[in-house]
Amino acid sequence: YDDKRISKLILNYVNNCHVKIDNMIEKLEVLNPLNSLKRGYAIIKKDDIAITDISKLKKGDTINIDVNKGVITSTIDSINILKEGK
Repeated sequence: YDDKRISKLILNYVNNCHVKIDNMIEKLEVLNPLNSLKRGYAIIKKDDIAITDISKLKKGDTINIDVNKGVITSTIDSINILKEGK
């Protein structure tokens, strides 16, 4: 191989690495919970653990609601559990 060929191979390799890194960053940004908050979603936590099931909560529990640019602290007054399929 001559120097120009080696330089071209290295440049192509580096460019491919940049494309792969950009794709990984894009995927991570989609998964970033802070971006979900910017779209209007919230993360509800009890004792710093995200709540994924309403059965983990009861009347009187204190929860933190993470929203874009802040946290809301609230006490649960009532819980309405939806039936399957609704």
